[in-house]
Amino acid sequence: LKSQLYGRSSRLFRFIVETVLDPRFGAEKRFHYLFRDVLHRLVVPALEADDEDGGAGGGGAPPLAECAYEAQKLLHRVQKVAPYKETYWAKVHHSLVMMFTQHHLARANRATIEPDRKVLVQQLTARSDIAIILQQSALRQLAFFLEFGGFDPFRLPLEGEPTDAEWRAGLLKCISSRDAN
Repeated sequence: LKSQLYGRSSRLFRFIVETVLDPRFGAEKRFHYLFRDVLHRLVVPALEADDEDGGAGGGGAPPLAECAYEAQKLLHRVQKVAPYKETYWAKVHHSLVMMFTQHHLARANRATIEPDRKVLVQQLTARSDIAIILQQSALRQLAFFLEFGGFDPFRLPLEGEPTDAEWRAGLLKCISSRDAN
């Protein structure tokens, strides 16, 4: 079964993603423990898997191109639920975002999987009582997307996506924030 995990079987990957994104699974608004376990065990290989499977980036072979649509949907959900106020769980969630990015963005065709730009800018510009948690999560995610995923936040925005001015405003707002963790 291990050879079919991590996006190397489009049918199995589609089933896993549809299952965890189903509202009955309970991971719409928070990083549910089952959601976290599925990501860790079935969707993204551990970073140590490089040595075991002989691949650079974990888990042997890269994910199939047919899995890109589901991987993007899953990434967008992960982005929304990754922020967490407790330091331990925030670090766990960000580690999963990093492993996901390294496996599904860096090892696959980068152009097919894009982080949700709206979510990043919404978190960067948050003004709620948990704004600092959202901002720091977005900054960490953005760093992973830039470093491992070839993400370009300033490319020509599509309709409804954040503009250069919105990106700059969000990033500048975070400069004055204090560290919550």
